[in-house]
Amino acid sequence: MTWQQQWRNYTWVQWGIVGVLVYFFGVMAPQLTGQLVILIGSVVIHEMAHGYMATWCGDPTPGQYGRLTPNPIAHMDLLGSVLLPVILTMSGSPFLFGWAKPVPVAYHRLQDPPNDAVKVALAGPLSNLMIAGLLSGLGRYGLWDTMLGPWLQYGIIINTILAVFNMIPIPPMDGSRVLYRVLPAEGRRMMDAIEPYGMWIIVGIAILNGFDPILRYIGRPIIRFFL
Repeated sequence: MTWQQQWRNYTWVQWGIVGVLVYFFGVMAPQLTGQLVILIGSVVIHEMAHGYMATWCGDPTPGQYGRLTPNPIAHMDLLGSVLLPVILTMSGSPFLFGWAKPVPVAYHRLQDPPNDAVKVALAGPLSNLMIAGLLSGLGRYGLWDTMLGPWLQYGIIINTILAVFNMIPIPPMDGSRVLYRVLPAEGRRMMDAIEPYGMWIIVGIAILNGFDPILRYIGRPIIRFFL
């Protein structure tokens, strides 16, 4: 599918999301625009990594749904790509965070469904750690003290948080796919029952700062390593 065909296939909801982001961060909060660009780019690479790993393992579904493109519009999620960043900005948070739509994967089409599902899940967080490592290398090469230094640091922080956050074992987060592989049948049924409400559970826990211990004791040491 060409870029021209992709643009024509976007829904009014997707264009509305773009409009909200452009207006809010371009007009109302321009100081956070750079953070938004880094966040969106990191999230898009994360989702593309899932899609390419699924394709490599035998499932063409991500490509059929147009999720192998670097075009961020194809990956935007109303809750994670718009509402959460806007809420964080309006609340005075100096730090932006969010997520994209999960990449569709037909697990039964994978060559080795139980193990390939784990590979697909791990591809996203590993891509973020690779980005953090690349940015760390650029910084240590001599860019920490340049005008790019703060952006490199933000990129390391957001990619580390994306990797750690996505490994939380609450469906549909990537960590839940890994945990699903080793759970007995009863545990898998419980995970399946939770998944329709998973994102709202995650948002609720985040509002209550329930993830702070995970980010503090796992995320911070990784960030310090890269910085």
